[in-house]
Amino acid sequence: MKQPILLNGVVPIESVNFCTAFFDHRNILEKTTNTIDNSAVASTLFSEYRLDPATGLWTLIAEGRDARPSNTEKLVAPSNVSVSKLEYDSDCPFCRGNEERTPVAVAFAAPRLDSDGTGAREVDEFEIVESSSFAEVPKRAWFSRAFENKYPFFRENFERKEISTFESVDKSFSIAKSSTRLFFNSISGCGRHEVIVDSPRHLRSWSEFTDLEIKLAFRLFRSRLKASRDDGRFAYSFVFKNVGSSAGASQRHTHCQLTGNVEIPPDVKREMERLTRYERLRKTRGEEYSFWDALLEAELRAQSRVVAASDRFVVYCPYASRFPVQTEICPRFDGAFEDYDDSVLDELALLARRTVAALEKGKRRRYPDDPRPLDYNVVLKNVPTGLDSCRCEELCFARPRWLIFPSLVKKAGFEIGCGIDVNPISPETAARLLRATF
Repeated sequence: MKQPILLNGVVPIESVNFCTAFFDHRNILEKTTNTIDNSAVASTLFSEYRLDPATGLWTLIAEGRDARPSNTEKLVAPSNVSVSKLEYDSDCPFCRGNEERTPVAVAFAAPRLDSDGTGAREVDEFEIVESSSFAEVPKRAWFSRAFENKYPFFRENFERKEISTFESVDKSFSIAKSSTRLFFNSISGCGRHEVIVDSPRHLRSWSEFTDLEIKLAFRLFRSRLKASRDDGRFAYSFVFKNVGSSAGASQRHTHCQLTGNVEIPPDVKREMERLTRYERLRKTRGEEYSFWDALLEAELRAQSRVVAASDRFVVYCPYASRFPVQTEICPRFDGAFEDYDDSVLDELALLARRTVAALEKGKRRRYPDDPRPLDYNVVLKNVPTGLDSCRCEELCFARPRWLIFPSLVKKAGFEIGCGIDVNPISPETAARLLRATF
C-alpha cells in the first residue's frame, strides 16, 4: 500500500488559530462589501458548482454569502404596542422608504398612473412596472418590488470558457484520463438571483398579508418568471421564500427570491425523467390520465391526505412527505405558472395565504407551549423553460406546484448518514391537523 503523500509547507492543524483566520476572512468580505455601490451586486467572491466524485452529488460554493446582514427576529411587538405601529423599521433595507439601501428595482407593483394611488384598493387598479437594472425607475409607491440580490448565489456572467454541463461532467467520471479530472470537476456558477420584497410593510409571513398584497405579490412573481423565460438564457427559474432563521432567512421583513439557472438542476431533471417513463408506460397500457391527473385523482379518492380542493387546485400532504406537515398546492390543469391568467393567479395567491395561516394555527395547536412563530420555506417547483428542444417532450409532463415546508425538525445523523429523511408526523396526521385549522 502506498504511503500518504506529505505536502511541504502545510501547517499542522494544532497550530492554526481558527478564530484569527475566520475573522480575517470576514474582514476581507466586509471591506469588499463596503466599497461597492448599492446599485451593484455586492459580495459573492466567486461561485462554482462542484461535483462529489464518490456520490455524484453537486454543491454550489458561493463564497461571500455568509457576509450578508441579518436581522431575522429583531422586531418583536411589546405587549403595550400595537403591531400596526411596527409595520415600518427604519433599520430595515426592505421597508418602503429605505430603497437606497438596496439595488435599484428591476420591477415593482404600483398603482396605475391614471390613478392617484391613494384610493387604489382593487388589484386591477395596479400595474407591474419594469425597468432596466441599470436605470432608476420612477419614484412611485410600490406594493411589491424586485431587485438584484446583493449577495447572490452566482454571478450573472456567462463568459465562461468551458461548455460543461452537470450531465457531461458526471459522465466524465468513467472516462477521465487523470486523477485531477476525476476528483476535481466543477462548473462556473452562472445565473441570475433576485430579491422580491412582497410587501412594503414590515411583516413576517404571508398570513399577515391583505388580499391586495398577496395578489400583487403573485403577479410580480409571474412577471419576473416570465421575464426570465423570455430572456432565453435560463433553463430553469423558480421562486422560493424563507421565513425565520431556522428556515434560512437573514431578514425578518417578508421577502422571496428568484433564481434563473443556466441548466436544469439534477434533482429537477431526475423528476422529469421519471415523469417521462411514466407517460410512456401509460400510453403503452392505454391509460387515460397523465401522471399528475392520476395522482390527484387517487389522493381525492383516498381523502386522508387532502386538506382542501377546488376546481382548479388541490392542497394536500404528499404520501412520502420528507418533512413534518409538508404541504403542496398542485393545479388540476396543465400549463406554465408564467401563463396563468389573473383569475387563476388570484385564486392561487389567496389559497397560498390560507394554507400558510392554517400551518401556523396548526403549529400553535400541536405545540401550545412553544411561543415561537412558525418558520417555513415555500418553493415553486416550476416547469423548466427547456433550452434544449429535444427535451420538449418531457416539459409537457411537468406541472408547477407550490411546496411549503414548516421548519419543525432538523436533519440529524440518520438523515445525513443514509440520505433518507425521517418524518415524525405522518402526512395523514398532518392533513387532519390542517383540515381542522384551514
